Amino acid sequence: MKSESKIATQQLVKARYLGEDKKDHSLKDIFNYHNEKMGVKLAPKTLYHYKASQKYILIRYQMSIKKMIYFFKIWTINLFWD
Repeated sequence: MKSESKIATQQLVKARYLGEDKKDHSLKDIFNYHNEKMGVKLAPKTLYHYKASQKYILIRYQMSIKKMIYFFKIWTINLFWD
């Protein structure tokens, strides 16, 4: 905590010990953060194109996760039946 310039309080020490002080960010969180920060700096049409691209990236990502889960299920079934 010293290297992060944080004051060690009881709550921070407990949260660090339990692993609750660090939040994992999803791809959607990162896109939302970008849109909030850059939304005022970009032209409306550019932001619109960014959001459209982000939507397609998230759809593609979800499809690939579903495929991985499907193939993992098939693999585990084949593993136990062989």
